[in-house]
Amino acid sequence: MSIVYWSYGSGLANRLRALVGYMVMSHVLEQPFYLCWVPDIYCDAEFTDLFVAPSTIKLITQLQKDEMELDQNSSIYTSDDWFYEIWKTHVSSLISANEFCSLANTYLRGLLPVSSITNAVNKFCHQYSIPTLPGIHIRLTDNVSQFKIWQERSPYFKPENISKIEGFERFICDVSKQESNPQLFLATDNQKIERYLKSSFPGQIITYPKRFRPDQNRRFSWKQQRFESHLQRTSSIKEALIELLILSRCKTIVGTYWSSYSQISACLGVNSRYFQVIGDSYAPHEHVEKLRGNIPF
Repeated sequence: MSIVYWSYGSGLANRLRALVGYMVMSHVLEQPFYLCWVPDIYCDAEFTDLFVAPSTIKLITQLQKDEMELDQNSSIYTSDDWFYEIWKTHVSSLISANEFCSLANTYLRGLLPVSSITNAVNKFCHQYSIPTLPGIHIRLTDNVSQFKIWQERSPYFKPENISKIEGFERFICDVSKQESNPQLFLATDNQKIERYLKSSFPGQIITYPKRFRPDQNRRFSWKQQRFESHLQRTSSIKEALIELLILSRCKTIVGTYWSSYSQISACLGVNSRYFQVIGDSYAPHEHVEKLRGNIPF
C-alpha cells in the first residue's frame, strides 16, 4: 500500500500542516508517500514553485492519482487536518502524540523553499534584523466569512475569542514601553489594517513589500451565463510563504485566533515565544508547544 495526499481546496498553511502529518504517517507505517498538489484559488502555485521537492516526497499529477486510486493499492487522503488529528485518527496506537508531532515539525522545517524565496527572506531578515524583533500576524479578510461556519462545525470555536484589532494594538503599545527598539514585523492579508497600523504607530511597523490585489475576482460563468465574484487571496502564495518564513524568525510571534498560518509560523520558529490575540487582549498560547511536541496533548 501507499499513501497519497491529494492537496486542493485549502490555503498554504492548511496544506503544509496536513502534508507533514501524512509524511510522518507514511514513515510510521513504512509505506511510500505521494503528493498530488493542485493549485487553485486558495493556493495559486505549484508545490515546486514554492519548495524543492525532497526525496521523501514523490510528486504526482491528478491523472496519476486517479490511476493509483483505480488500482486500489493506494489510500487517498484529502483532509487538511492538523498533524495531531492525523495521528489521532490513523496511528495513535503505534506512536505517541509527542513523538509524532516532533517528527512533523522536523519534516516541516526540512521543507526547503526554492532559492528565489530563500534569498528574499534572508535579504529582508538581514536588512531589518528580524530575529531581534517581535512579529504579528493579522488575518482579517476571507476568514471573517467563515466564523459562522466554524462555530457550527467545531465545538472548540468560541466567537468571543475572535481576535480584535485592539488586541494587536495593545501588544504594540506594550512593546513600545518595554523594548529599546519598538519596531515590529507585521504579516497581514488586509491592506487597510496595514495602512491603519502604520499610521497609528509611525516608524514602528515593518512589512514585506508585497503587492496587494482585490479579494474578489470576477469570472464569467458559462453555466450561469454571467460574471460572478469569487474570493481570492489578497497576495500571491509566493509572497505569503515569504511572509510566513520571515514571521517564523521573529523572537516573539503574536497570532490570530483560529489561524493555522500563525501557528505554522511558530512551529517553524524553533525558539520563538508564541502569543495569541483573544478578543481585545493577548496571552501565551500553549497549543503551539503541544504542536511542537514539547508538552503532552
